Amino acid sequence: MNYIILFILKLLDCTISTFKTFFMIKERYLISSLCNAISQFFYLTLLVKVAKNNSVAGIIIICMATFLGSYFPMKKTNKDKIWIYNIIANSQEESKELADILRECNLDVYTNKGYNLDIDKILDVKVISNSRDDSRIIENLIPINVTYHVLESKKVSF
Repeated sequence: MNYIILFILKLLDCTISTFKTFFMIKERYLISSLCNAISQFFYLTLLVKVAKNNSVAGIIIICMATFLGSYFPMKKTNKDKIWIYNIIANSQEESKELADILRECNLDVYTNKGYNLDIDKILDVKVISNSRDDSRIIENLIPINVTYHVLESKKVSF
């Protein structure tokens, strides 16, 4: 039995299966289903090879590949980040309009009362971006004359 083939099959099976779970959590069901189907192909191929030639070395190789196939995708996806846009408009009306428009785009928007440089009442608008697409939407909706800052933060999920 070729142990390298066993190792590669199990590594691919486990890695793709791990990505399937991440895509499911992110509500990307089609990609998740495709990953599941591909993972099953590698798993069933591996099962046939192991059933033909049962050995302890093959089982140890599969266990090592399982460890690596789960560890590396999780290490990569732990780098997920969010971006917090802190937008300071010129007036309270402009802040409110911008916050309402951003909410209509299904973005997480938080507002706080504050003051601009002229000590006029405004709303400090904070918007959470979970992806590059969200960031493009936010940046396209911010008026040219409005000041904003972007804070990058590590996404924490439990």
